[in-house]
Amino acid sequence: MINHITFSSPIPNRILLILVFWGGINLAIPAQILPSQKSIAESALSLVGKPNLKFGNRSFPWDCSGTVLAALWVAGLDVRGEYGSFGGNGVNRLHEIARQHQIEYDLPLPEIGDIVFWDNTYDKNEDLKWNDELTHTGIIVDVKPDGTITYVHHDYRRGIVTAEMNLFLPDSRDATLLDGTTRIINSPLRMNKDRYLNPDKWLSAQLFRSFGRFHILLDEPKPMTLVATAPASR
Repeated sequence: MINHITFSSPIPNRILLILVFWGGINLAIPAQILPSQKSIAESALSLVGKPNLKFGNRSFPWDCSGTVLAALWVAGLDVRGEYGSFGGNGVNRLHEIARQHQIEYDLPLPEIGDIVFWDNTYDKNEDLKWNDELTHTGIIVDVKPDGTITYVHHDYRRGIVTAEMNLFLPDSRDATLLDGTTRIINSPLRMNKDRYLNPDKWLSAQLFRSFGRFHILLDEPKPMTLVATAPASR
């Protein structure tokens, strides 16, 4: 059965979509998930609700970029060496890694395990202008058939949580089915204190910048280390 859906804001004329929930049209979800993608997504989900990012003698900053770094590290990908070679905030450093490895893209449907970047989630430079690039990041952990993305990120008030984004309907916060069930498809993302700038732009999809396929770095073949041994004595 196909459920028709109403949205909290009008669908733009250029987008004519019939969205189908659970068992309907698959918009572009990959048929196969690589082990590296699954590992990154599961590592991110394992951080949800944690009170800190400490792992024995390893620790990561208690912020959005620290959350991404920790999830990658738990999955077996340690990018801190490259991370330290770039300037700017943590989000910019992660973005530079994606750009240098040519793994950044901006299609509307990501794959699980991908990193997501946003702009203008707060007034980073405090100049009261809409010009703040690369202010937030997270990790994709699910993509639903209707195009709604679930991601893990560090919320400045609630800690490490999951949230939603749908790039096909960036101006709608909610989708409501005929049975009255309402589901968030775009979570609030811009900080409340900064919403006086462009007050209509505060949802996750409205602030989206790009994705990065970091699992490719995890899949890269590791260099072989040759260990020289002395010949056995006769």
